Amino acid sequence: MKDFTPRSWNYHTPENTVIYAVGDLHGHLDIHDKLYIAIESNAKNNSEKEHIIIYLGDYIDRGPKSAQLLERLRNIKSNHVQHVFLMGNHEVGMLGFLEDPHSFSNWLEYGGIETAQSYGCTINKRAILANEREALRKELLEKIPITHLNFLNSLDCIRIYGDYAFVHAGIRPEIPLIEQKISDLRFIREPFLSWKKPHEKCIVHGHTITKEPDIRSNRIGLDTGLYQNHVLTCGIFENDCVRILQVQNNDR
Repeated sequence: MKDFTPRSWNYHTPENTVIYAVGDLHGHLDIHDKLYIAIESNAKNNSEKEHIIIYLGDYIDRGPKSAQLLERLRNIKSNHVQHVFLMGNHEVGMLGFLEDPHSFSNWLEYGGIETAQSYGCTINKRAILANEREALRKELLEKIPITHLNFLNSLDCIRIYGDYAFVHAGIRPEIPLIEQKISDLRFIREPFLSWKKPHEKCIVHGHTITKEPDIRSNRIGLDTGLYQNHVLTCGIFENDCVRILQVQNNDR
């Protein structure tokens, strides 16, 4: 765990509150559990404070254990921390495919096949033809527990604590947070990423991969590309301090 607080950092969490923001997990159950053990340990050692874990979305696709990770997350309980789950664009893609496999066929191209395989669907090729999509949709609906669908449909799009707003992708600059489009919160890149002026809150997000945590004066990006760079990043926010906790995936 390292202190990454920039100079003259003017953002604060609520008093006596520690917030952990977890970057994109993409079906990596084991590395999540390694991180969670570290967070739990930190929370136990500071039990006089309130501890909140905010998962920034993209729990599924690309990695090997999307179904198993969703089962873990929906059942996760702790006496030491609260849990908040946001929806990422990959969850949007999965739910869209289950409703309309033709309009959301691109979900299969960016990790949906791995998710389907984690639910026990037999897929031996990378390209699913148009006339095969409906059959896969029906098979998925038979194999995905209703509890997983309920969990996915319950995911938030934004949470605000103190001077921080937590979202999956980002926000539309110069639009009040209360007026943001849900699609932007889950999908936006530009002009958000290159925007240099202050926002209403410091925006903490995932979605856009950077090799190292992307800490700017108006935002913090925490997606360090677990599925390709093998590093899971968690931002820890306490008072006016920003720390970074990273876990390496050594099982690749």
